[in-house]
Amino acid sequence: EVAFYEDGEPIIDGESGDLRFRIRTAPHDRFKREGNDLHATITITLVQALVGFEKTIKHLDDHLVDISSKGITKPKEVKKFKGEGMPLHFSNKKGDLYVTFEVLFPTSLTEDQKTKIKAILELRSNYILTGHVKQEEITDKTNHEEFGLLHSPWKEIIHYWFKYILPYMA
Repeated sequence: EVAFYEDGEPIIDGESGDLRFRIRTAPHDRFKREGNDLHATITITLVQALVGFEKTIKHLDDHLVDISSKGITKPKEVKKFKGEGMPLHFSNKKGDLYVTFEVLFPTSLTEDQKTKIKAILELRSNYILTGHVKQEEITDKTNHEEFGLLHSPWKEIIHYWFKYILPYMA
């Protein structure tokens, strides 16, 4: 509610009353408002969740917000974009934008696809277990090139993924 004191209709032979407005926020297709923060849910593919993606979303004032990711994005993961929310009243500051990522999984896989995915994931596990790379380094770092993961079996894993699995995912 916003009040404008003494800007309302005057009482007969008296002072002006207060003018009050009650403001309701209309629902939006993409954004939900909580105070000065905005929340949005974005759907990405399983491949995008695993290898990263480049994506922008159009904000309420039509400027683009880069929500790209270079690493793995987990289902229901929430990323905060500072200062991309609604303006704070009587301030230059803004709230934040929180984006929740939904991951679109394939609805079915052939037996051949299942076998290949299993082989890829087992190859990854075996590579980690041999001591070439510590598990924590893989999960905590987003720059996998630093650990040589785009060479030896990783190069093959990526090749298999794009050649044999990705084309068949619906």
